[in-house]
Amino acid sequence: MRHWNPGQKGVVSIVPVGLSPGLVITPAVFKKSVRTRKLPPSPNGLLASTLSGVRTDLAEIGRTVARHLLDIGYRQFAFSGNPGSKAHVLLLAAFKQIIEEAGATVNVCMSKEVEQYGTFGKRSRFGRWLQSLKPSVAIFCTFDHIARLIANELMRRGWRIPEDAAVLGTGNEDVVCEAMEPTLSSVDLNSEEVGYRAAAALDALLNRRKATSELVPAVGVVTRRSTDIRIVPDVAVAAVLAAIHRDFRKPVGLPELLAEAGASRRTVLRRFVAMVGRTIHQELTRRRLDEAKSLLLRTTWSLNAIAEQSGFRDDKHLCRVFALKVEMSPSQWRAKYKREHGPAPNGHR
Repeated sequence: MRHWNPGQKGVVSIVPVGLSPGLVITPAVFKKSVRTRKLPPSPNGLLASTLSGVRTDLAEIGRTVARHLLDIGYRQFAFSGNPGSKAHVLLLAAFKQIIEEAGATVNVCMSKEVEQYGTFGKRSRFGRWLQSLKPSVAIFCTFDHIARLIANELMRRGWRIPEDAAVLGTGNEDVVCEAMEPTLSSVDLNSEEVGYRAAAALDALLNRRKATSELVPAVGVVTRRSTDIRIVPDVAVAAVLAAIHRDFRKPVGLPELLAEAGASRRTVLRRFVAMVGRTIHQELTRRRLDEAKSLLLRTTWSLNAIAEQSGFRDDKHLCRVFALKVEMSPSQWRAKYKREHGPAPNGHR
């Protein structure tokens, strides 16, 4: 694939489609392209740089992120986006819907200031918004690079990430997410699959066949250190949860995790179940299983390598847990997901 983007004026990519090259273009040049090539218009218009209406399901992303942040215990939320982007407005609406249904509110800043100028000054709209945030807030950003800017600015002001603020971006760009410390959690948009389906739809249009609009599901939230925490009011339970999320890749067990609590074994076990809804062992297994699923989607690693990187003893242990919890093997689960959703982008080879 060759990319050509002259000044953001419309053409995003020149892609080989079948035996002929095609153009995947943005809405700005859609009408002109239709007139020039006499192509049939898309039923649902354009979004996310496609001629055919193929796009990531943004509303579902907003709902998924909201549920994820609620699930790890947050009750204060903030959102950063671009007011001129219909996609960002759609994300915000879906995100707010789930948050407000849970009885919370979202502190919203729709501003281009940071994106354009990188400014957090007290006189700027963005600076005032940042100043209004309180500790134990979860911040959802529509770009990874904006999430990184916000996280860095908060740390400059003495905040701890994720202890004082969880920060989550969108796009799952490895060069951004892995380059900062702590590493940045992000939404994997499944962009590669969107591109494949858009190219196929464009091929149909160029050959005078009907191309239908479709929503492509995102892969989901890729958890890294910037949201790798669970908010609970009990200090002992919070300490065990932090140890699980910090050390799940290591061969830790109940004794090592309870040592973090600073309270009696019976008290911690009882409080943990009451607040988390799972035993310590179940939570450790859930975290390892989530990491294994993420690696199955984002890499082509062997099962043994995935087991090692997600805290399981070996591939046999991983397969036993998958059979018990998912009722299929890791390989079957990976194949099933890719049949339904297509390959995940930003994978490691």
